[in-house]
Amino acid sequence: MSSFADAVLHLKELNDRAWVLVSQLSVLPGTLILLLKLYLYSRGEDLAPTKLNRWTDVCFRWLGFYCFVYYVGDSLSILLLGRFGHICYQAYFMHHLASTLALVHVFSHHKPFLWFEVLLSVLHSCVLAFPSATWLPYVYFATFLNLTLQVFLAPYKSLAQCRSIRKYIPVALVSFGMMQYFDCLHMLDASNASRVTR
Repeated sequence: MSSFADAVLHLKELNDRAWVLVSQLSVLPGTLILLLKLYLYSRGEDLAPTKLNRWTDVCFRWLGFYCFVYYVGDSLSILLLGRFGHICYQAYFMHHLASTLALVHVFSHHKPFLWFEVLLSVLHSCVLAFPSATWLPYVYFATFLNLTLQVFLAPYKSLAQCRSIRKYIPVALVSFGMMQYFDCLHMLDASNASRVTR
């Protein structure tokens, strides 16, 4: 490998480790935010601009910030390391692209985050934080299917953030299918990712 490729691989491994660490650190606060969002939902206040909704949204934005850093960095590493020919990296690239575009739209709308958006995020963190729990990716996928259903139902279907999410659902579903079919579910671990290409 060239020194450039070694440097990119090293940065990718650091990014992977940081992503897993951020995921581990965000499980508990993400779960607390989810419980607060479910509480607001149970009271019919999930769309209301309440102080609690605003506070949980600020916290959730901070928790979600590293998503952008990771997805952009990992996508660049896939391209720079010439990994795009590998079907699993194509699946992850599609996942990163759809997720980044959807997140940009979701984060740019200054509307309250919805319980099913937070649920999906928390489960995504759990998948990364607990890789030995091989059942978690299936629960995560179920939460994605729930989000897919919710963005088409009232009262959410008319919200700008839900209209934005709907655009990226097909690409996300294809990438999930590819990850499952080609057994790509645990490639985010830095040491495993290194072994795939060496």
